[in-house]
Amino acid sequence: MSEYILSHESGIRLGFFIGILILMGFGNRLLPAVPIVCPREVDGSPIWGIVVIDSLILRLAFPVTAVYIASLNEGSAGIPESKRTAVLAGHSYRRIAS
Repeated sequence: MSEYILSHESGIRLGFFIGILILMGFGNRLLPAVPIVCPREVDGSPIWGIVVIDSLILRLAFPVTAVYIASLNEGSAGIPESKRTAVLAGHSYRRIAS
């Protein structure tokens, strides 16, 4: 039994998360904490818009930023020319080939 749990831990965690999320959603529909003034579809629309826009920005910004930074450091492996010496055990070793 414990081997099964350990080998399927991520699926079990995801199942519990989704199950609790669904239960909380049903509970909120049946017993809302605040009286409903406008339909929930209208109330939640701006929030979903922000989520979608943020997700798109992150999906575009991170790869573009990574490629841009890599292009700035092309040929130097990300190490500035002045710092291309490695200090190891008190001795300074220079790179032989640039």
